[in-house]
Amino acid sequence: MLLFALLLGIGSSAPARSWTYNGETIVGEYVSRSGRHVTVKLEDGTEDWLRLYRLDRADREWIDRYHELTKSRRWGRPTGPQPRGGFESFENGKLRVAHGDEVTLIYPDELTSGDLQHLRKLHLHIGATLPADLANLTPPVDAPADAPRAEQREWVDVDGRTIEASFVRLEEEGVVLLYKQREVGVRFARLSSHDLDWLHNQPGVSLPAHAIRVTTVKRQTPSRVESSPSPEPEAVAVAAPRERFATPRSAGRRDTARGESNRREKSHDGPAGEPGADFSRDPESQEPESQESDTTSDPPTAEASEGGGEDTPDAETDEEYDEYDDEEYSAEELAMMRKLDEAFGDAERIGIAECYHCDNVFDYPAAFGSGDSCPFCGKPVGELITYEEIGEALAVSLGGGRPWYLQRWFRRLAVALVIAVVGGVIKAMMGD
Repeated sequence: MLLFALLLGIGSSAPARSWTYNGETIVGEYVSRSGRHVTVKLEDGTEDWLRLYRLDRADREWIDRYHELTKSRRWGRPTGPQPRGGFESFENGKLRVAHGDEVTLIYPDELTSGDLQHLRKLHLHIGATLPADLANLTPPVDAPADAPRAEQREWVDVDGRTIEASFVRLEEEGVVLLYKQREVGVRFARLSSHDLDWLHNQPGVSLPAHAIRVTTVKRQTPSRVESSPSPEPEAVAVAAPRERFATPRSAGRRDTARGESNRREKSHDGPAGEPGADFSRDPESQEPESQESDTTSDPPTAEASEGGGEDTPDAETDEEYDEYDDEEYSAEELAMMRKLDEAFGDAERIGIAECYHCDNVFDYPAAFGSGDSCPFCGKPVGELITYEEIGEALAVSLGGGRPWYLQRWFRRLAVALVIAVVGGVIKAMMGD
Protein backbone atom coordinates (compact mmCIF):
# COMPACT_ATOMS: atom_id res chain seq x y z
CA MET A 1 0.00 0.00 0.00
CA LEU A 2 1.02 3.57 -0.55
CA LEU A 3 2.23 5.43 2.52
CA PHE A 4 1.46 9.13 2.88
CA ALA A 5 3.20 11.56 5.29
CA LEU A 6 2.00 15.04 6.18
CA LEU A 7 4.93 17.38 6.46
CA LEU A 8 4.87 20.86 7.94
CA GLY A 9 5.37 23.46 5.22
CA ILE A 10 8.00 26.04 5.97
CA GLY A 11 9.26 29.17 4.33
CA SER A 12 8.50 32.85 4.30
CA SER A 13 7.35 34.96 1.40
CA ALA A 14 10.03 36.13 -1.06
CA PRO A 15 9.80 38.59 -3.97
CA ALA A 16 8.25 37.33 -7.20
CA ARG A 17 10.55 35.51 -9.60
CA SER A 18 10.31 33.41 -12.75
CA TRP A 19 9.95 29.64 -12.42
CA THR A 20 10.44 26.97 -15.08
CA TYR A 21 7.76 24.32 -14.59
CA ASN A 22 7.30 21.50 -17.11
CA GLY A 23 9.20 23.61 -19.63
CA GLU A 24 6.86 26.58 -19.19
CA THR A 25 7.66 29.86 -17.43
CA ILE A 26 5.44 31.16 -14.63
CA VAL A 27 5.91 34.18 -12.37
CA GLY A 28 5.09 34.12 -8.68
CA GLU A 29 6.32 34.61 -5.12
CA TYR A 30 7.80 31.64 -3.30
CA VAL A 31 5.71 30.92 -0.19
CA SER A 32 6.68 27.53 1.23
CA ARG A 33 7.68 23.95 0.57
CA SER A 34 5.65 21.03 1.87
CA GLY A 35 6.75 17.52 1.05
CA ARG A 36 6.79 17.07 -2.72
CA HIS A 37 5.09 20.36 -3.48
CA VAL A 38 6.05 24.02 -3.56
CA THR A 39 3.50 26.77 -2.91
CA VAL A 40 3.81 29.80 -5.17
CA LYS A 41 1.66 32.94 -5.04
CA LEU A 42 0.79 33.95 -8.60
CA GLU A 43 0.42 37.48 -9.93
CA ASP A 44 -3.39 37.33 -9.65
CA GLY A 45 -3.12 36.68 -5.90
CA THR A 46 -3.98 32.98 -6.00
CA GLU A 47 -1.69 30.29 -4.67
CA ASP A 48 -0.70 27.28 -6.73
CA TRP A 49 0.94 24.00 -5.79
CA LEU A 50 3.83 22.95 -8.02
CA ARG A 51 5.34 19.49 -8.02
CA LEU A 52 8.90 19.87 -6.74
CA TYR A 53 10.54 17.42 -9.12
CA ARG A 54 8.91 19.05 -12.17
CA LEU A 55 10.66 22.32 -11.44
CA ASP A 56 13.86 23.15 -13.27
CA ARG A 57 17.04 22.11 -11.47
CA ALA A 58 18.07 25.75 -11.00
CA ASP A 59 14.75 26.49 -9.27
CA ARG A 60 15.16 23.54 -6.91
CA GLU A 61 18.67 24.73 -6.04
CA TRP A 62 17.29 28.24 -5.45
CA ILE A 63 14.79 26.82 -2.94
CA ASP A 64 17.48 24.83 -1.12
CA ARG A 65 19.71 27.89 -0.86
CA TYR A 66 16.80 30.05 0.34
CA HIS A 67 16.03 27.65 3.18
CA GLU A 68 19.72 27.48 4.08
CA LEU A 69 19.87 31.28 4.39
CA THR A 70 16.64 31.58 6.39
CA LYS A 71 17.16 28.74 8.85
CA SER A 72 17.72 29.35 12.54
CA ARG A 73 21.11 30.78 13.56
CA ARG A 74 22.77 32.90 16.24
CA TRP A 75 22.72 36.71 15.93
CA GLY A 76 24.72 39.36 17.74
CA ARG A 77 28.16 39.79 19.28
CA PRO A 78 29.63 36.99 21.43
CA THR A 79 30.06 39.43 24.33
CA GLY A 80 26.34 40.18 24.45
CA PRO A 81 23.03 38.35 24.10
CA GLN A 82 22.93 36.09 21.07
CA PRO A 83 19.27 35.41 20.23
CA ARG A 84 18.57 32.52 17.93
CA GLY A 85 16.21 32.42 14.98
CA GLY A 86 15.71 32.54 11.23
CA PHE A 87 15.38 35.86 9.41
CA GLU A 88 11.79 37.02 8.83
CA SER A 89 11.91 40.76 8.07
CA PHE A 90 13.39 44.14 8.88
CA GLU A 91 10.69 46.50 10.10
CA ASN A 92 10.53 49.67 12.22
CA GLY A 93 14.29 49.81 12.41
CA LYS A 94 14.62 46.33 13.96
CA LEU A 95 15.59 42.93 12.65
CA ARG A 96 12.88 40.34 13.22
CA VAL A 97 13.98 36.72 13.67
CA ALA A 98 11.91 33.72 14.75
CA HIS A 99 12.79 30.41 16.37
CA GLY A 100 9.75 28.19 16.73
CA ASP A 101 7.05 30.20 18.49
CA GLU A 102 9.41 32.86 19.81
CA VAL A 103 10.04 36.08 17.89
CA THR A 104 12.98 38.33 18.74
CA LEU A 105 13.57 41.93 17.66
CA ILE A 106 17.23 42.91 17.31
CA TYR A 107 18.59 46.46 17.03
CA PRO A 108 21.04 47.02 14.15
CA ASP A 109 23.85 48.13 16.48
CA GLU A 110 23.82 44.66 18.06
CA LEU A 111 24.70 42.97 14.76
CA THR A 112 28.16 41.81 13.78
CA SER A 113 29.88 42.03 10.42
CA GLY A 114 29.11 38.31 10.00
CA ASP A 115 25.40 39.01 10.53
CA LEU A 116 25.43 41.78 7.93
CA GLN A 117 27.27 39.57 5.47
CA HIS A 118 24.63 36.88 5.99
CA LEU A 119 21.82 39.41 5.38
CA ARG A 120 23.53 40.66 2.21
CA LYS A 121 23.75 37.09 0.89
CA LEU A 122 20.07 36.52 1.63
CA HIS A 123 18.86 39.75 -0.03
CA LEU A 124 21.14 39.14 -3.02
CA HIS A 125 19.73 35.62 -3.37
CA ILE A 126 16.09 36.72 -3.37
CA GLY A 127 16.80 39.77 -5.55
CA ALA A 128 15.90 42.36 -2.90
CA THR A 129 17.71 45.49 -1.75
CA LEU A 130 19.22 45.58 1.73
CA PRO A 131 17.43 48.22 3.86
CA ALA A 132 19.35 51.50 4.15
CA ASP A 133 19.61 51.18 7.96
CA LEU A 134 21.55 47.96 7.47
CA ALA A 135 23.43 48.88 4.31
CA ASN A 136 24.93 52.01 5.93
CA LEU A 137 25.73 50.29 9.22
CA THR A 138 29.36 49.99 10.30
CA PRO A 139 29.51 47.20 12.89
CA PRO A 140 32.23 46.97 15.54
CA VAL A 141 35.07 44.51 15.22
CA ASP A 142 33.79 41.04 15.99
CA ALA A 143 36.85 39.72 17.77
CA PRO A 144 38.60 41.33 20.78
CA ALA A 145 41.26 43.89 19.89
CA ASP A 146 43.83 42.57 22.38
CA ALA A 147 46.50 40.89 20.25
CA PRO A 148 47.23 37.79 22.39
CA ARG A 149 43.53 37.11 22.93
CA ALA A 150 42.61 37.69 19.28
CA GLU A 151 45.22 35.25 18.02
CA GLN A 152 43.67 32.49 15.94
CA ARG A 153 45.44 29.25 16.74
CA GLU A 154 44.91 25.52 16.67
CA TRP A 155 43.61 23.90 19.85
CA VAL A 156 43.94 20.15 20.41
CA ASP A 157 42.05 18.01 22.89
CA VAL A 158 43.17 14.78 24.56
CA ASP A 159 41.55 12.73 21.77
CA GLY A 160 43.45 14.51 19.01
CA ARG A 161 40.57 16.57 17.61
CA THR A 162 41.44 20.11 16.58
CA ILE A 163 39.74 23.45 16.00
CA GLU A 164 40.83 26.93 14.95
CA ALA A 165 39.73 29.37 17.65
CA SER A 166 40.80 32.51 19.55
CA PHE A 167 41.43 32.72 23.26
CA VAL A 168 38.93 34.97 25.07
CA ARG A 169 39.38 34.49 28.81
CA LEU A 170 39.83 32.01 31.64
CA GLU A 171 37.13 30.86 34.01
CA GLU A 172 37.37 28.71 37.11
CA GLU A 173 36.63 25.42 35.33
CA GLY A 174 38.08 25.98 31.90
CA VAL A 175 39.01 28.25 29.02
CA VAL A 176 36.55 30.26 26.92
CA LEU A 177 37.33 30.34 23.19
CA LEU A 178 35.89 32.38 20.34
CA TYR A 179 34.85 29.79 17.75
CA LYS A 180 32.85 30.75 14.67
CA GLN A 181 31.88 34.12 16.16
CA ARG A 182 30.58 32.71 19.42
CA GLU A 183 32.01 31.67 22.75
CA VAL A 184 32.55 28.02 23.71
CA GLY A 185 33.83 26.65 27.00
CA VAL A 186 36.37 23.81 27.23
CA ARG A 187 37.42 22.21 30.51
CA PHE A 188 41.12 22.28 31.42
CA ALA A 189 41.13 18.48 31.65
CA ARG A 190 40.19 18.24 27.97
CA LEU A 191 43.03 20.42 26.70
CA SER A 192 46.39 19.05 25.63
CA SER A 193 49.58 19.86 27.56
CA HIS A 194 50.72 22.06 24.69
CA ASP A 195 47.58 24.21 24.97
CA LEU A 196 47.92 24.49 28.75
CA ASP A 197 51.56 25.54 28.36
CA TRP A 198 50.52 28.17 25.83
CA LEU A 199 47.98 29.58 28.27
CA HIS A 200 50.53 29.57 31.10
CA ASN A 201 52.97 31.61 28.99
CA GLN A 202 50.44 34.29 27.98
CA PRO A 203 51.05 37.67 29.64
CA GLY A 204 48.36 38.63 32.10
CA VAL A 205 46.93 35.07 32.23
CA SER A 206 47.06 33.20 35.54
CA LEU A 207 45.97 29.58 35.55
CA PRO A 208 44.00 28.37 38.59
CA ALA A 209 45.69 25.92 40.95
CA HIS A 210 43.66 22.93 39.75
CA ALA A 211 44.58 23.76 36.15
CA ILE A 212 48.26 23.73 37.11
CA ARG A 213 47.75 20.31 38.71
CA VAL A 214 46.13 19.14 35.47
CA THR A 215 49.18 20.42 33.57
CA THR A 216 51.52 18.48 35.89
CA VAL A 217 49.55 15.27 35.49
CA LYS A 218 49.50 15.63 31.71
CA ARG A 219 53.26 16.04 31.64
CA GLN A 220 53.72 12.87 33.70
CA THR A 221 51.16 10.89 31.71
CA PRO A 222 51.33 11.60 27.96
CA SER A 223 47.96 12.17 26.40
CA ARG A 224 46.68 10.26 23.43
CA VAL A 225 47.66 13.21 21.29
CA GLU A 226 51.30 12.97 22.38
CA SER A 227 51.51 9.16 22.24
CA SER A 228 50.19 8.84 18.70
CA PRO A 229 50.46 11.02 15.60
CA SER A 230 47.56 13.40 15.10
CA PRO A 231 45.36 12.53 12.11
CA GLU A 232 45.17 14.83 9.15
CA PRO A 233 42.60 17.66 9.40
CA GLU A 234 40.49 16.03 6.71
CA ALA A 235 40.43 12.75 8.63
CA VAL A 236 39.47 14.57 11.81
CA ALA A 237 36.55 16.25 10.12
CA VAL A 238 35.22 12.91 8.93
CA ALA A 239 36.04 10.63 11.84
CA ALA A 240 35.41 12.90 14.81
CA PRO A 241 31.84 12.96 16.10
CA ARG A 242 29.92 16.19 16.20
CA GLU A 243 30.78 18.01 19.43
CA ARG A 244 28.67 20.07 21.75
CA PHE A 245 29.14 23.82 21.50
CA ALA A 246 28.80 26.30 24.29
CA THR A 247 26.20 28.97 23.83
CA PRO A 248 26.21 32.34 25.59
CA ARG A 249 23.64 33.26 28.16
CA SER A 250 20.33 34.53 26.95
CA ALA A 251 19.84 38.16 27.95
CA GLY A 252 17.40 40.95 27.26
CA ARG A 253 13.89 41.62 28.35
CA ARG A 254 10.95 39.57 27.14
CA ASP A 255 7.74 41.23 26.03
CA THR A 256 4.27 39.79 26.36
CA ALA A 257 2.93 37.05 24.10
CA ARG A 258 1.73 38.04 20.66
CA GLY A 259 -2.06 37.36 20.82
CA GLU A 260 -3.26 35.69 17.67
CA SER A 261 -0.11 33.81 16.75
CA ASN A 262 0.83 32.85 20.32
CA ARG A 263 4.45 33.68 19.51
CA ARG A 264 6.54 35.25 22.23
CA GLU A 265 8.44 38.33 21.23
CA LYS A 266 11.44 39.74 23.00
CA SER A 267 13.57 42.79 22.32
CA HIS A 268 17.12 43.51 23.35
CA ASP A 269 17.78 47.00 24.65
CA GLY A 270 21.51 46.72 24.14
CA PRO A 271 24.54 44.59 25.02
CA ALA A 272 24.35 42.95 28.41
CA GLY A 273 27.22 42.16 30.74
CA GLU A 274 29.91 39.74 29.78
CA PRO A 275 28.40 36.24 29.69
CA GLY A 276 30.05 33.33 31.40
CA ALA A 277 30.51 29.78 30.17
CA ASP A 278 28.71 27.03 32.07
CA PHE A 279 30.98 24.00 32.47
CA SER A 280 28.60 22.01 34.70
CA ARG A 281 26.56 20.22 32.03
CA ASP A 282 27.39 16.76 30.78
CA PRO A 283 28.87 17.10 27.27
CA GLU A 284 26.93 14.04 26.12
CA SER A 285 23.64 15.85 26.79
CA GLN A 286 24.50 18.81 24.58
CA GLU A 287 23.70 19.21 20.91
CA PRO A 288 25.72 20.93 18.16
CA GLU A 289 24.77 24.39 16.96
CA SER A 290 23.82 25.12 13.37
CA GLN A 291 26.16 27.67 11.80
CA GLU A 292 26.53 28.95 8.30
CA SER A 293 29.85 28.46 6.52
CA ASP A 294 30.90 25.43 8.56
CA THR A 295 34.39 25.25 7.13
CA THR A 296 36.32 24.39 10.29
CA SER A 297 36.57 20.95 11.87
CA ASP A 298 34.49 20.38 14.96
CA PRO A 299 35.73 21.54 18.38
CA PRO A 300 37.47 19.08 20.71
CA THR A 301 34.93 19.32 23.51
CA ALA A 302 32.64 22.20 24.20
CA GLU A 303 30.62 22.75 27.34
CA ALA A 304 27.26 24.42 27.20
CA SER A 305 26.93 27.93 28.58
CA GLU A 306 23.20 28.22 28.80
CA GLY A 307 23.17 30.30 31.99
CA GLY A 308 20.64 32.55 33.53
CA GLY A 309 18.71 29.92 35.53
CA GLU A 310 15.69 29.72 33.23
CA ASP A 311 14.81 27.45 30.35
CA THR A 312 14.59 29.33 27.09
CA PRO A 313 14.20 28.21 23.48
CA ASP A 314 17.91 29.08 23.07
CA ALA A 315 18.71 25.74 24.69
CA GLU A 316 16.70 23.81 22.13
CA THR A 317 18.35 22.17 19.19
CA ASP A 318 18.00 23.01 15.52
CA GLU A 319 16.25 19.69 14.96
CA GLU A 320 13.10 20.96 16.71
CA TYR A 321 12.43 23.70 14.22
CA ASP A 322 14.99 23.47 11.48
CA GLU A 323 15.33 19.89 10.73
CA TYR A 324 11.91 19.87 9.00
CA ASP A 325 13.44 22.10 6.29
CA ASP A 326 14.15 19.37 3.64
CA GLU A 327 12.79 15.97 2.60
CA GLU A 328 14.96 13.70 0.47
CA TYR A 329 13.46 11.34 -2.10
CA SER A 330 15.29 8.39 -3.56
CA ALA A 331 15.86 8.06 -7.29
CA GLU A 332 13.48 5.07 -7.30
CA GLU A 333 10.65 7.10 -5.74
CA LEU A 334 11.16 9.97 -8.17
CA ALA A 335 11.21 7.53 -11.11
CA MET A 336 7.90 5.97 -9.96
CA MET A 337 6.26 9.40 -9.61
CA ARG A 338 7.43 10.43 -13.06
CA LYS A 339 6.10 7.22 -14.63
CA LEU A 340 2.67 7.78 -13.09
CA ASP A 341 2.64 11.39 -14.27
CA GLU A 342 3.70 10.35 -17.78
CA ALA A 343 0.97 7.70 -17.88
CA PHE A 344 -1.91 9.62 -16.29
CA GLY A 345 -0.86 13.28 -16.25
CA ASP A 346 -2.82 15.41 -13.79
CA ALA A 347 -6.05 13.44 -14.20
CA GLU A 348 -8.03 12.93 -11.00
CA ARG A 349 -7.39 9.54 -9.42
CA ILE A 350 -10.47 7.53 -8.47
CA GLY A 351 -9.10 4.33 -7.03
CA ILE A 352 -6.20 1.95 -6.45
CA ALA A 353 -4.87 -0.57 -8.97
CA GLU A 354 -2.71 -3.55 -8.08
CA CYS A 355 -0.47 -5.30 -10.58
CA TYR A 356 0.15 -8.98 -9.82
CA HIS A 357 3.13 -9.10 -12.17
CA CYS A 358 5.33 -6.43 -10.54
CA ASP A 359 3.43 -6.13 -7.20
CA ASN A 360 3.13 -2.35 -7.59
CA VAL A 361 0.10 -0.57 -6.13
CA PHE A 362 -0.81 2.82 -7.57
CA ASP A 363 -3.66 5.33 -7.93
CA TYR A 364 -5.46 5.25 -11.27
CA PRO A 365 -7.78 7.74 -13.08
CA ALA A 366 -11.27 7.16 -14.46
CA ALA A 367 -9.93 6.48 -17.99
CA PHE A 368 -7.88 3.53 -16.76
CA GLY A 369 -9.66 0.17 -16.95
CA SER A 370 -9.15 -3.46 -16.08
CA GLY A 371 -6.73 -5.10 -18.49
CA ASP A 372 -4.90 -1.88 -19.30
CA SER A 373 -1.13 -1.94 -19.20
CA CYS A 374 0.65 -1.32 -15.92
CA PRO A 375 2.74 1.88 -16.19
CA PHE A 376 5.64 0.07 -14.48
CA CYS A 377 5.91 -3.35 -16.15
CA GLY A 378 3.61 -2.92 -19.20
CA LYS A 379 1.57 -6.06 -18.44
CA PRO A 380 -2.23 -6.09 -17.98
CA VAL A 381 -3.48 -5.01 -14.59
CA GLY A 382 -5.92 -7.47 -13.10
CA GLU A 383 -7.64 -5.71 -10.21
CA LEU A 384 -9.07 -2.21 -9.85
CA ILE A 385 -10.67 -1.00 -6.65
CA THR A 386 -12.28 2.41 -6.35
CA TYR A 387 -11.92 4.52 -3.24
CA GLU A 388 -15.65 4.07 -2.69
CA GLU A 389 -15.32 0.29 -2.66
CA ILE A 390 -12.39 0.52 -0.30
CA GLY A 391 -14.47 2.59 2.08
CA GLU A 392 -17.30 0.05 1.97
CA ALA A 393 -14.91 -2.83 2.50
CA LEU A 394 -13.32 -1.13 5.49
CA ALA A 395 -16.77 -0.51 6.93
CA VAL A 396 -17.63 -4.21 6.64
CA SER A 397 -14.38 -5.37 8.21
CA LEU A 398 -14.35 -4.95 11.99
CA GLY A 399 -10.59 -4.92 12.11
CA GLY A 400 -10.25 -2.23 9.48
CA GLY A 401 -8.77 -4.62 6.86
CA ARG A 402 -10.27 -6.08 3.68
CA PRO A 403 -13.27 -8.46 3.95
CA TRP A 404 -12.64 -12.11 3.14
CA TYR A 405 -13.95 -11.89 -0.42
CA LEU A 406 -11.37 -9.20 -1.22
CA GLN A 407 -8.44 -11.03 0.34
CA ARG A 408 -5.69 -12.16 -2.01
CA TRP A 409 -5.86 -15.79 -0.87
CA PHE A 410 -9.56 -15.96 -1.84
CA ARG A 411 -8.93 -14.41 -5.26
CA ARG A 412 -6.12 -16.84 -5.97
CA LEU A 413 -8.20 -19.80 -4.79
CA ALA A 414 -11.06 -18.73 -7.05
CA VAL A 415 -8.71 -18.35 -10.03
CA ALA A 416 -7.19 -21.78 -9.34
CA LEU A 417 -10.65 -23.38 -9.20
CA VAL A 418 -11.68 -21.75 -12.47
CA ILE A 419 -8.47 -22.95 -14.18
CA ALA A 420 -8.96 -26.45 -12.80
CA VAL A 421 -12.58 -26.62 -14.00
CA VAL A 422 -11.78 -25.22 -17.45
CA GLY A 423 -8.78 -27.53 -17.74
CA GLY A 424 -10.88 -30.55 -16.77
CA VAL A 425 -13.56 -29.67 -19.35
CA ILE A 426 -10.96 -29.23 -22.11
CA LYS A 427 -9.28 -32.49 -21.16
CA ALA A 428 -12.60 -34.31 -21.21
CA MET A 429 -13.46 -32.87 -24.60
CA MET A 430 -10.10 -33.88 -26.02
CA GLY A 431 -10.53 -37.37 -24.61
CA ASP A 432 -13.83 -37.75 -26.44
